[in-house]
Amino acid sequence: MLESNQYKFLTDVNNERGCCESCPNRSSEASEYAQNTGCLPTPFDIIKGVENGDTWECHSRENKVCACANNYATMFNIEIGDKPTCGLGHGTLNGEEY
Repeated sequence: MLESNQYKFLTDVNNERGCCESCPNRSSEASEYAQNTGCLPTPFDIIKGVENGDTWECHSRENKVCACANNYATMFNIEIGDKPTCGLGHGTLNGEEY
């Protein structure tokens, strides 16, 4: 079950700001494709990662924290580092490898 802050974030139209074209947090064909092939986690997985201290690497900008993760952290005043802790091929997000 979604917590109220998670629901608020996932339904807020402003949470796409700064997201790359294939970001799981965008409503785009590229995003749907990447998620359906298992390349990317869901937006829910990314925000749960932030809550657990994991920050996902942007799919398009190497060594940058995913905008979805950054936007969630900013919205709820969660401190995160400026370097991602996990991403495609390195680290785990919520115990899963991508």
